[in-house]
Amino acid sequence: WEEEVFKLLQRNGSELLSIFTYYSKSGSAGSASAWAAETMQQTELVDLALDCGLATREFPIARVQNVFERADQTDDRKGGDNSLEFHEFLEAVVMLAFHRANPRFGLVGHEHEASIPLPGCLESLLQKNLLAKAKQDSLVKVKKMIEKEPSVHSVLRPLKRKLTESFVTVCKRDSTMAAKDPKSCRMSLDMFCHDLSLRAVTKDIVVSPT
Repeated sequence: WEEEVFKLLQRNGSELLSIFTYYSKSGSAGSASAWAAETMQQTELVDLALDCGLATREFPIARVQNVFERADQTDDRKGGDNSLEFHEFLEAVVMLAFHRANPRFGLVGHEHEASIPLPGCLESLLQKNLLAKAKQDSLVKVKKMIEKEPSVHSVLRPLKRKLTESFVTVCKRDSTMAAKDPKSCRMSLDMFCHDLSLRAVTKDIVVSPT
């Protein structure tokens, strides 16, 4: 069943990433850490579960929180960092699907055989709950629209080399993400925001309460 699960996650990868991105940002308002906006906190997973109706009488929110803790663990003996990265979120989705469909699995008389096994329970959760009811990051949809727009390509194409060089230069200044190979450079959210500020594209605004 592992291969079928991987294929199912891959097939719905862009939608799952959009869901993860939306809920990861939803609870980080006011946070000084860009890292908090790139990971999912327990309260954000609970919000997702509530929006999608994942909780049932036999699978209450407390069990959703238990799934978060298990997905966050580095191993059976060590706790995690109280947040989920995207790959950990995918693990949580699989666990949510399985244990929600088989809430008594592991109890006496239900130790070994699941009544609704993977990948069937995962596909059901995705189609009936997550993909149908979860909020998604609107920027992902905008990005897809822009990527398909010919006029955008005509503007970016002649500037591709300069933009790439600029991107690599900024990445090399980012001690948390720098890579020796330009093709594998990655830029953190903190560095991206800092660079936009240096270029006077964005600025901080202090809003006083009225």
